[in-house]
Amino acid sequence: MKTIKIALFTVLTLVSCQTKKENVQESETVEIINEKQTTALVSVNPCDVIQKEEIVTIFSIPEISSLEQFEKANGEDSKSCQFIWNDTVEIRKANQVTITIFLNNELATRPSKFTDMLHVDVQKGVMGFGGQVIQPINIEGLGTNAYEVNQKSNQLLHRIKFQKDNKYLVEITFNSNLNNFPDDINKKMKEIAKYIYLKI
Repeated sequence: MKTIKIALFTVLTLVSCQTKKENVQESETVEIINEKQTTALVSVNPCDVIQKEEIVTIFSIPEISSLEQFEKANGEDSKSCQFIWNDTVEIRKANQVTITIFLNNELATRPSKFTDMLHVDVQKGVMGFGGQVIQPINIEGLGTNAYEVNQKSNQLLHRIKFQKDNKYLVEITFNSNLNNFPDDINKKMKEIAKYIYLKI
């Protein structure tokens, strides 16, 4: 009887040790995966994603020399790139495209962070010039909850926002002091958005 008890105790001990070992291994695996998800992400410079040549082509700018490009780091989590050019007829009339890419450094704990943020914008609207709330319009083909907004005030505003795999949030803004939006501005902005979407 004593022998049976010892054998049973040994078996239970081995099973317990094996279970603990498997739990530790599983826990370590999850930690490694989460760590990889976080460390694998790096901030993206929009100036490296889309070049001056693409902007010149999309907006039919006559001379690439008239297009100025500036980059800006807004911290560890976001970087911006600006493209500025003047109207060919009225030199005082300027156009600007600003592209900002945000990094989700909370991907392990907030895997739907950017999707949720865009959902709130679509549901509640976004702030435009003069405190005016603008209702976003959903866009297909740029991930969940992608949208665009338009506003005419003292200057023109067209903005597109989308997320890519909840790793990156992209905001593309067209500002101009022209009297009217350039022809096919919606098409041009979506062309930029889709180009970036495929690149990041």
